[in-house]
Amino acid sequence: FVWSEQGIGDQILYMSMLHSVQRRCEKLTVMIDARLYPILKRSFPDVNFVPQNAKIRDIDAQIPLASLGSQFINRISDIEKYAARRYLRHDIPRSRELREALARGDRLIGISWHSGAPGIGNHKSVPIEQLLPLFKLPNTRFVSLQYGDCYEDLYELEKKHGVRVDIVPSIDNKDNIDGLCALIAACDQVVTVSNATGHFAGALGIPTYLLNSNKLWYWNNVVGSFSAWYPTVKLYHRENVLAPWTEQINRLVEDLK
Repeated sequence: FVWSEQGIGDQILYMSMLHSVQRRCEKLTVMIDARLYPILKRSFPDVNFVPQNAKIRDIDAQIPLASLGSQFINRISDIEKYAARRYLRHDIPRSRELREALARGDRLIGISWHSGAPGIGNHKSVPIEQLLPLFKLPNTRFVSLQYGDCYEDLYELEKKHGVRVDIVPSIDNKDNIDGLCALIAACDQVVTVSNATGHFAGALGIPTYLLNSNKLWYWNNVVGSFSAWYPTVKLYHRENVLAPWTEQINRLVEDLK
C-alpha cells in the first residue's frame, strides 16, 4: 500500500517509480488525489488506485509515496534506471480535437504562469505581462493551461497589449485533470512556472520550458539543462527568489525561436 501525502504535482513525480514498485510486489494499491484517477488508471491499468478518503485493510506493507525514492534513488544516475519516462497516457482522440480547434495551422504553445502553493506560490509565479517577449513569436497561438481564476490576467493582457490567449471553457484546468492532460498533449510546447502543469507536461513527454524559482529540490536534479526526472523539460533557473525573471525569459524565447 502506497499512500500519497503531498500535492498533486509531487504525486505525479513519484508515480514515475510505480513500475519499479510493481516489479517487487504481487499486488499494489496506491492512494491518490481523486482528480488523478482517470489519467492514472489509463496509464497504470494494473494498479489499484483509491481516493484519499478510502479505508484500507489487510495490507502486508505500506510506504508514503514520497518515500519511494529512498528505496530506489541514491544518486542522480539512478533516476533514469528506476523512474519511468513518458508514463502518462492521455486521451488521444480528445487531444486531436483540441489541437484542430486551437492551432489552426500555427504552432500551439500552452502557458501557465502562476503557482497556488501555500507560502511559496508567489515566489514561483511570474506576472503574465513579463511574458510579453514570448507573445511576439510569429505564427504562434497560445492556450491557457493555468488552473484557478485567471480570467482577469488574460483580460488585462488583451486589453493593454492586444495579446490573446485562448481558454477552453469545457476543461476545468484545476479539477478536470484528464482534460488538462489532453490539452497539454495538443500543444507543440509548454511554457510554465514550477507548478503541477510542469509535472503533467513532463510526464506526458511534451517539450517544456520551465521557469524555476529554486524553491523545490527536484528541479535541481538535472542532466545539463534538462530535468533528470522529465528529460523533455528544459529548466531556466532563477538566481534567487527575489531576482527578476528577465534573463530567463529572454533565453527561453530565444530557444523557442
